[in-house]
Amino acid sequence: MRSMIIVLFYFWAVNLKFSKCVTTTLPPTDSTSSRREEMGRARSEQGLGREVLRERLDSILQVLTRLSERMVAIETKQNQQNERIDNINYRITKLDVQNDEQKSQFAEVWSVLRHRLQATERDTEQISSILDVIKTEISDTNSNTIQINTKMQSLKLDGKIKEGIQRGRKGPKLQVVLAAVSGLRSNMENLQKNFHTIKQNISNIANRTTTLNSLQDAFVTKQDLHLGLAEIKQEIEDYKFPFFSYSSMLQDSKIKKGESQDCWELQNKRGKTKSGVYKIQPTLTIKPFFVYCDMETEGGGWTVIQKREDGTEDFKRGWNDYKTGFGNLGGEFWMGNEKLYQLTNTQVHEIRIELTDFSQTMATASYSAFATGPENEGYALRLISGYKGDAGDSLSYHVGQKWSTYDMDNDAWPTQSCARDHEGAWWYKTCETSNLNGLYLHGPVPPGEEYKGIYWYDFHGPQYSLWHTRMMVRRGGHVTEKIPTIPQHMKH
Repeated sequence: MRSMIIVLFYFWAVNLKFSKCVTTTLPPTDSTSSRREEMGRARSEQGLGREVLRERLDSILQVLTRLSERMVAIETKQNQQNERIDNINYRITKLDVQNDEQKSQFAEVWSVLRHRLQATERDTEQISSILDVIKTEISDTNSNTIQINTKMQSLKLDGKIKEGIQRGRKGPKLQVVLAAVSGLRSNMENLQKNFHTIKQNISNIANRTTTLNSLQDAFVTKQDLHLGLAEIKQEIEDYKFPFFSYSSMLQDSKIKKGESQDCWELQNKRGKTKSGVYKIQPTLTIKPFFVYCDMETEGGGWTVIQKREDGTEDFKRGWNDYKTGFGNLGGEFWMGNEKLYQLTNTQVHEIRIELTDFSQTMATASYSAFATGPENEGYALRLISGYKGDAGDSLSYHVGQKWSTYDMDNDAWPTQSCARDHEGAWWYKTCETSNLNGLYLHGPVPPGEEYKGIYWYDFHGPQYSLWHTRMMVRRGGHVTEKIPTIPQHMKH
C-alpha cells in the first residue's frame, strides 16, 4: 500500500513537471492582438487542467492514506485477537493440569477412605460377633447366679455359714462366679463404649465422603473446558468477521469461484460422473478440503463421511482427531465432525449407511433428513428422520445426543462412559443401538466383547462385528415423518 502511494506521488510530480514544460515551450507570439488572446485562453485552460489534476491526485492520496491507516488498524486488531487466543489456550492448559492434579489427589483420598471404611466394616462385624458371644455368656451367668441364689435360700444356711461366705471363708466357687460376672460386665461396658466410638467414626467418615462427593461435582471437568473454549473461539470469530471478512473474500475469491460446495454440485453443475477424490469448499468455509465422492450409487452426488473395510485404521481416538478427521480417503477414514457440520448446517441433507457382513450380505439404512451441530453444541445429532431400507432403524435412538469420545464423555450414562466401555466414538446415549466406529473384531465377537465391535442393532446386533461400512451424505434431504420411538428392549 505504501509503495502504491509513492508511485502515485511520483506520477503526480512527473505530470506536473511535464505540464510546466508544455507551458514554457509554446511558440513565440505574433504581433496581433487576436493571437495574444488565443494564447492567453490556452494558458488559462492549461492552468485549470493542472489544478483539476492536482485536486484528483490529492484526493487519491487521501483515500490511499485512509486505506493504509485502516489496514494498520486491522493488523493491530488481528494481533490483539491472536494474543487473546494464546492467553486463553494457556489458561485452559493450566486449568487442565490443575484439574488433573485435583482429580489425582481426590482419587488418592478416596482410595484411603475406601480402605478405612472396609477395615471399619470388618472391625464392626468382629465386634458384633464378640458382643453376641458376650451376651450369651452374660445370659448363662445370670442363669447360674439365679440357680445359686435359689439353692442358697433352700439350704437355709446358718449365720456362721453366711458369715463365712461374707468373709470369704466359704463358697469359693460363688466368689469366682461373681468375679467373672463383674469382669464380664466391665468388658461389656468397655465394648459398648468402643462400639459407640466406632459408630461416631463411621458417621464422620460418611460426612467426609459426602463432602468429597460434592467437591467432585464442583470440579471443572475437561469436557467443560473444551466446550468453553469452543464457545470462546466462536465469539472471537464473530467479533473478527466485520474486520476481516471483506479482505478474506478478496483473497479467497479465486478459490471460492473454483471449488464446488459438495459432491452433489460437482456432479450436477460441473459434470463430474466418476467416483473418486475431489476438492470441495462448503459455504462460509475459509479453506477447501478433499473428500471422496460417490457419483454412481442411487443417482450419485454422495459425500462419503466414514468408511470401514479392513481394520487398518485405529478408530479408538480422542475428540480432536474426530473433530478434524483422520485416515486415508482411499481406505478407512472419518471425514471430521467440523467438516460434517459445515456440510449440513446450511440445508437439510439425506444420509445413506451401507452395512456388509463377512458373508458379503449387504444391508442399507437411509434417512431423508440428517444434520449435526457445531462444536460448542458437542457436534450433536440435531436431526435424523425419514428412515427406509432393509438394515433396520438403529440410529434414530441417538437423535439429540452429543458426540462422545474416550476423553470427552457427553453421553447420558451418569456413572460410566460409553465411549470408554464400548471402545468407540459415537452419538452415545445410554449407550447405543449402533456403534460404527467401534473395534474391528472380524465377525462374531468373543464373550465379554459384546457392544465393542462395529455393529448395527437391527443387522446382526452387538454380538457381531461387521466387515464393511460406509456413511455418506447428499444435499436435498427433507423431513417426511416424526422420529419413531425405539422399543425398550433395544436400548442399552
